[in-house]
Amino acid sequence: MERTDESSRFFVETRWPEEAVAVVRAVGEIDLYTAPQLHEALACLDTERLRRLVVDLSECSFIDSTGLGVLVAARKRLRTDAPPAVVCQAKVREVFLITGLDRVFALCDTVEEALAVAIAAD
Repeated sequence: MERTDESSRFFVETRWPEEAVAVVRAVGEIDLYTAPQLHEALACLDTERLRRLVVDLSECSFIDSTGLGVLVAARKRLRTDAPPAVVCQAKVREVFLITGLDRVFALCDTVEEALAVAIAAD
């Protein structure tokens, strides 16, 4: 299967707006080809330092089962009972709802909302 132009523009970045809160932002489509980049970014997080995770998918237009698997694996590695917050819009949110993963992740509309939830949980 050939990569689409959209998936070739995929990238991931991480920032730490608070000492123990990481925001991992993914832009583009998360699929079989791009999920390894997301996995790498999440696997590189210092789990000793990390208390809350926000995954910003607000600029993702698509996520498949490979991408969902990466997020579930990251959730299992976290050393906290608080679920990671996932920021997503309607199209991606629908995938979380259909798969029941809205019970595993806290779904938020904005990064600001997700950060407020994450920081308040401490």
